[in-house]
Amino acid sequence: MLNCAVIGLGGLGKLHLNNLLSLKDEVNLIALCDVEPNKLTEVAATNQGVQETKVDLSHIPFYTDAEEMLNKEKPDLVIVALPTYLHAKYAIMAMEAGAHVFSEKPMARTSEEAIKMIETSERLGKKLMIGQCLRFNNACKTLKQFYDSGELGKFVRADFHRYSLVPVWGWDHWYEDFEKSGCAALDLHVHDVDLINWVFGLPEYVSSAAGHRRTPFESISTRYHYKDGTMVTASCDWSFGDSFGFRRGFFAIFENATLEMTEAGEIKVHPLDGETYNVPIVVVNQYLEEMKELISAIKEDRPVKVLVPESTKETLDLALAEIKSAQTGEPVYL
Repeated sequence: MLNCAVIGLGGLGKLHLNNLLSLKDEVNLIALCDVEPNKLTEVAATNQGVQETKVDLSHIPFYTDAEEMLNKEKPDLVIVALPTYLHAKYAIMAMEAGAHVFSEKPMARTSEEAIKMIETSERLGKKLMIGQCLRFNNACKTLKQFYDSGELGKFVRADFHRYSLVPVWGWDHWYEDFEKSGCAALDLHVHDVDLINWVFGLPEYVSSAAGHRRTPFESISTRYHYKDGTMVTASCDWSFGDSFGFRRGFFAIFENATLEMTEAGEIKVHPLDGETYNVPIVVVNQYLEEMKELISAIKEDRPVKVLVPESTKETLDLALAEIKSAQTGEPVYL
């Protein structure tokens, strides 16, 4: 059994907490931490609905100071579900206290912070995983499988989109503070950035444009330029109202067919010749699957296989390059 602690009990913190409680044969929850003591019993909002913990956890030690918790409880695994600008600080603190770490996406607010996280992990021999959950989403895995296999012919181009409301529910409105979150460009858009990096690899350079109406970088649109002429584009916008909700999807065009991920998460294949058909997708809890992979890596004493820290740092660097391109109006090379 791995003794586990959670730092941060907002929407994603509660989501991970509930997943840990479902893995009672694998992990033992020993401590919780948040600067606001009432967070455990509050309902937390996310762009995909509310998160709450319905189990009575009053017997679990609760801390408002993470350093005190780490020193007293000595967990084997720590979940860092804090605002982006705090990821590096508390992930490094937990590893230095002897714990393996799962930290939410994006990896950090800066590339330099991400480097320090990786260096700490390697120096101390602690596992580090970043929650880029789409790599465990079966619809997204299907895109990668078709791309790698060439079953639909040569890949031509792809377009990704991700739209939402402004996440005004964040603690101290941190989502709306560009220096803390990177706003939509680094918080919401980073999902598609990671999917693009994972499936197609890093581009040669990016060219981006952004909108700054209600918050800095409330929207961003990017073209990813590859040496072989492959065309990939992605857009993200969180300026929509509550009534719009959350929507995402993609089109991937191959020589012989177009692959579509619908708003419902279905995968459709539209052949150039023939009728459209659905690819059977087994819907899984992608957040639970990524946690199970990390727990397995810890218990088997092996490297993580999917969310390799160096790869998730590449995703961060790619998103930061897009931000720089939008700020300067110039292409940015990777």
